[in-house]
Amino acid sequence: MKELSKNAINYLQINKLTKALRFSYFSTPIDFVEDQLLQIILINWLAKTNITVCETLEEIKEISNSTLNRRLKNLRKLGLISHVVDEDDNRIKYVYPTKLCIEYFNAICND
Repeated sequence: MKELSKNAINYLQINKLTKALRFSYFSTPIDFVEDQLLQIILINWLAKTNITVCETLEEIKEISNSTLNRRLKNLRKLGLISHVVDEDDNRIKYVYPTKLCIEYFNAICND
């Protein structure tokens, strides 16, 4: 039988660590979908790209917008993301990671 590559093993280890952190880092564990949303938001933040709530929802096409909206509300309630209303159009809200979100991803990368 063929063995797993080093990259595959690293990927599995990162997933295992991420899952463990999701359940231990926060008082209310975040699920896989919420983790995916955080990654989308953080990637855009690192690229210095503003991403709106609607654009964030469009990134995960397999899940309904109402479910994703609930997940975003939960992430905001947990203090992991913040919304900033556009100066010119109050209907547009940008999503940004908070300090806690950045600490969470730093914990994943450092362990």
